Amino acid sequence: MPPPRNPNRAAPRPLTRFASIQAVAEMYDVEHKTVRRWIASGLIHGYRIGDRNIRLDLDEVEAKCVRVIPAAADREPSPARTGR
Repeated sequence: MPPPRNPNRAAPRPLTRFASIQAVAEMYDVEHKTVRRWIASGLIHGYRIGDRNIRLDLDEVEAKCVRVIPAAADREPSPARTGR
C-alpha cells in the first residue's frame, strides 16, 4: 500500500533542461551571435550560472523560437492567388 499523500506538499516540478548559447546555436543551425540577439531582444531569457556561464532553458527556446510551417495542402490559398 502506498504511503498517504501529504496535501500540503506541492507536486514535484519537472526538471528543466538547460544548454549553453553555443549548444543552442548548433541545435538550431544559427550563429551564437543570433542566440545572443534573441536574449538581448527579450525573446528568450538567459540564466547566468556562476560568474561567466549563461544557460538557456531549452523548453523556452523551442516554444518561442521554433514554429511549424504548415504543408502546402494545409494552408488556405492567399487572396492574391484566388482573385478575391
